[in-house]
Amino acid sequence: MSQSNNIHLNLSKRQIIENLLIDHKSATEIARVLNVHKSTISREIFKYRTLYYVGDKSDSICSHCLNAASCKLKHRCGRELCSLLCRGCSTLKKGEFCDTYQPLHCKIETRFPFVCSACRLVQMCKRNHYRYVAKEADKIASHIKKESRIGLDMTPEDFARIDQIVKEGLANNQSIYHISKAFKNEINRTPKTLYSYINRNFLSSIRLDLPRAVTYKTRSKSPQKYDYKENRKIDRTNHMYRDWLVFQSTHRIIDFWEMDFLGAPHASEQQILVLTIPRLQFILFFPLSNAIQKLVLETLDRIYYELGSDFIRVFPVILTDRDPAFNDFVALETDAQTGEIRTNIFYCDPNVSNQKPSVENVNGQIRTIFPKGVCLSNITLEQCYRLSSHYNARILHSLNDATPASLFIDIFGLEVFRKLHLEIVEPTKVSLKRPS
Repeated sequence: MSQSNNIHLNLSKRQIIENLLIDHKSATEIARVLNVHKSTISREIFKYRTLYYVGDKSDSICSHCLNAASCKLKHRCGRELCSLLCRGCSTLKKGEFCDTYQPLHCKIETRFPFVCSACRLVQMCKRNHYRYVAKEADKIASHIKKESRIGLDMTPEDFARIDQIVKEGLANNQSIYHISKAFKNEINRTPKTLYSYINRNFLSSIRLDLPRAVTYKTRSKSPQKYDYKENRKIDRTNHMYRDWLVFQSTHRIIDFWEMDFLGAPHASEQQILVLTIPRLQFILFFPLSNAIQKLVLETLDRIYYELGSDFIRVFPVILTDRDPAFNDFVALETDAQTGEIRTNIFYCDPNVSNQKPSVENVNGQIRTIFPKGVCLSNITLEQCYRLSSHYNARILHSLNDATPASLFIDIFGLEVFRKLHLEIVEPTKVSLKRPS
């Protein structure tokens, strides 16, 4: 007989068992109907049967007699004045038989079918009565299955090690996904399991320790603070977002950069220029003493001269917003010495941040290091290089467990990676903390 790979019985299969027991079917016959082994049927009934009548536990022989229910005998003990029936009398001991005694042989406690559903003697039997009810059996089985999965399948020492790794990783602003992959040989737990441990308070780390466990405010419909008066006289013909969509399609651009600022000029002494490649989630950070056009151009010029001929290949397009510091697209696009085009600048539509979602997401992530409203000051270029190196060493699920740095090197080469002053950081040593 072929066996089913699904050994767990569900409610419908248990209902079949209940009905076939009433029809006096054997374990073999029931097993054949459900395509399981007969021992599965026997164990199922024995384990999940319910006791619905507690039998007579006295030493009276009547509890083992077939005629106990209809017996009218009196005075077996010799007391003529007794008005009680002898059945169930405590004075009658085992071994004392009467003329009407017929032994009741029942092996229901140890032999199939283990229940009294189809027994014709059940009405006169004074022993324990059992039955198998599909709904009750399924409820008990589900409860046992749920209880068996509660708790942690590991030693206290192993759990303490996991707790320490997660705590240290979160202290370095590493994501749970990165921690689970970077330390997979020591943790051997999925990101979902680690999140479950934190949400159920198994670990010393709590939800507030997670880098992105925040509540987002409702964005205003038309933020007037981004309506710069300098933009009203700028002619961005052929550099609009719709022009970018056409350019991307006709030139088959795969990897491009999104650019934005972190930090508000009125609240911080410095701002951070953020550049990211969306497909690779590759990030570069550059400190600026002020978010002005001159410093942005100097930063882009520095990258251009460091990369040399590789710049055009690495920076084919930069997509940004309409911040006044990015207004001079001619200067940003052109080599000041030769007049050659070195990149292409395109601008998102006003108040449509989802046209450059990658850099907006990076700004949200880096807010765990530089909270909104905190003054940015004394951040050096070397610190930004180091921060970029660590951010690009994160193991990301969206990259199929690769790191942005490894993919960037595969595409553009290690030499270009080094020219950007970046270092290869081991995943276990990633630290996403404020530079010091």
